[in-house]
This record gives sequence, C-alpha cells and structure tokens, in this order.
Amino acid sequence: LPTHAPEDFPPLPAFDQRGTISLPERELRRLVEQTAFAVTTDDLRHGLNGAHLEERQGPAGPRLRMLGTDGHRLSSAECD
Repeated sequence: LPTHAPEDFPPLPAFDQRGTISLPERELRRLVEQTAFAVTTDDLRHGLNGAHLEERQGPAGPRLRMLGTDGHRLSSAECD
C-alpha cells in the first residue's frame, strides 16, 4: 500500500493528565444513554449534529454535563 512517511505529519501534542476526571462507568453510561437519542446518524446535517461533554462547577461541587443534539432536538444529562 502506498503510504506517507511519519515525518510528513505534525507531531502529536503531549498528554499531561491535566484536566482529566475519573467517574464510574455506570455514570458515563447513564449520561450517554440519556443524550444519545438526540444525536442522529443522518450525515446530511453533520454541522448541527453531535454530543458535548463538559465539567461545570455547581453549588455542591464539580458536575459533569453531557448534551446531545441533531439540530432539532436537544438533550441534557448531569451527574456529580
């Protein structure tokens, strides 16, 4: 197979563990299950389709929030 030399690509950034979180698998599964229905598999609207995972500071401490959308529907789920 024809390929490119590794030197033709920019180096990957270093991963330094800063900004990482740890949560139980069941919590991540719940976030995905509660938001995935709003993300379509239709490729026609790929610019308005997807999921977003973010950490937010809540009154009781850090919270993790996942949002999903297909441009028409919006779903949201949170956990501590």
